[in-house]
Amino acid sequence: MASHLSSIRDMTFGKPGKRITESRQVVVKLRARAHTDDLDTAWAKTIIGMSENNALHGRVFEYKEEGIVGFDFRNGEPLTGPTEIERWHTPVFRVVTEWLREKPTGAFRPIMQAGSSVDLFIGGYNGYVPLDLLREVVRLELNLLVLK
Repeated sequence: MASHLSSIRDMTFGKPGKRITESRQVVVKLRARAHTDDLDTAWAKTIIGMSENNALHGRVFEYKEEGIVGFDFRNGEPLTGPTEIERWHTPVFRVVTEWLREKPTGAFRPIMQAGSSVDLFIGGYNGYVPLDLLREVVRLELNLLVLK
């Protein structure tokens, strides 16, 4: 068991005692993407709960020409102990999961019914996506895109 936790720690943070460098930081974004020419970006921002004043949101973005709006999640507090490391792998996954849990089932459905999609984008990550996070993605009917 100890070797299993050690390999999780090494996979997540590199060598014990070292933090992920900024260049290797995991990025998680929630995005609404238009599949039609008429996505009302202001409306989509309201539906996904996008706010520059939300403590859990980092950079917010809007690309009107491409019909994409969204935000990056902030990383959150460091994980403490082997149990949290094994469960969450990186702090941002805990932040995202807790934020998604607050959303009612069907919260993003109006965007989908308007011919667009909502996805959770995970970038710069090579590893398991925590089961709790996957449950929320499925419950909310989000698309999931993971790129290293």
